[in-house]
Amino acid sequence: MSRMNLLFVPALVGGLLSLPACGKKADSPSDGKPAVKVYTTGWDAAKVAAAREKTQKDLKTILLGQMTALDFLSINPAGIVGPDSRNLGLSWRVAILPHIEVNKTKPYEALFKEFKLNEAWDSEHNKKLLAKMPDVYAPPDGKTADGLTFYRGFNGPDTVYEFNPITGQNPPPPGTFRQAKRFMFMLPRERPAGSLALVVEAGSSVPWTKPDELIVEAGKPFPALGGVFEDGFFALTGDWEVKFVKRGIDDENLQRFATISHNNPVTFP
Repeated sequence: MSRMNLLFVPALVGGLLSLPACGKKADSPSDGKPAVKVYTTGWDAAKVAAAREKTQKDLKTILLGQMTALDFLSINPAGIVGPDSRNLGLSWRVAILPHIEVNKTKPYEALFKEFKLNEAWDSEHNKKLLAKMPDVYAPPDGKTADGLTFYRGFNGPDTVYEFNPITGQNPPPPGTFRQAKRFMFMLPRERPAGSLALVVEAGSSVPWTKPDELIVEAGKPFPALGGVFEDGFFALTGDWEVKFVKRGIDDENLQRFATISHNNPVTFP
């Protein structure tokens, strides 16, 4: 399989210390961005170091799951079509469950089979599975019972997980896997793959089964990032690496980081 076939995304929540969100004029309370609560506030240095190690490992595991899904399905799933056949009902995080490998086993195949793929994430049946969130999607302390994850992708024009309601007279049936963009075919040849974000730690967490990515639109404030660590956020990038982006990156560079079809440099702090 070509090494340039992937797409992803993460998120964040909770905590005690409020910090400016990563983005334009992040030190200004008037930029329209709410302060984010940092999940690891008050943790000692050793615990934070362990949290960073877990995050990097999780993102690499997610990446390998997406790669395996691509080989098996011949698509990079953006999610699973919901009961109305027009919108996504389940997240890409559910779609790749059978393909996530941990210690040379695939521990989430059985969990995947528990989902009713033709129903929405919050249907009476599927919402019972929120509490079974895999550890790979969990925040740094490994809490899974609340079913909230910080790992999210970007949705909006020219992003990896760009999705618009399905139109036409013959929409796909509920339960159909929906293709995400194959950025490898769209990145300008001169652009480094490491300058494209696939999955990031967001400024807030979401239910892990919900198809709720970070909305990116030109001319609008960039969604808040950096809700797990006080000094920045981790991102899975298009060169199959995990990058730590320091707090202070502005909206212009975040916009470039999240979108595909341009050759503008991305400047990191």
